[in-house]
Amino acid sequence: MKKKIKYGLITISILIIGLFVAYGIFISNFDLFGEPEKVIFKTNCDYEGRRQSTIFEYGGNAVTNPAIIVSIDLGCSDNPDDSKKKTVFSAEQTSGMMVETEWKSFDTLTIIYSDRLEPITQLEKVIYSDSTLNLTIEYEKK
Repeated sequence: MKKKIKYGLITISILIIGLFVAYGIFISNFDLFGEPEKVIFKTNCDYEGRRQSTIFEYGGNAVTNPAIIVSIDLGCSDNPDDSKKKTVFSAEQTSGMMVETEWKSFDTLTIIYSDRLEPITQLEKVIYSDSTLNLTIEYEKK
């Protein structure tokens, strides 16, 4: 009888330790509200290098859908500053959808997007404190 109790306690303690280890692994790997990953697809500078359009995608997580976004940044660099971005176009990203940007003139940007995309954000103008940087945005469905 003592042997059964001894083996029973050992078995229960091993199960409890295993549950704690499994719970720890689960919690450390489970990312419910984590920051979605950002992938930059293309950057495109204007003719004078004063503004840059950036096309990027945010992956989804448990509470957000993947989105494709076009933003305008001041200056031209490979690593645009997130704090200075102005989002001008956004849409929910599904497979096979495309977005392209093209500078028509110094102050006009054309955003060409798939006709299957349904835009969430579409700004027509971007206004800065320096009026020489103001930007007009045109949209084309393809």
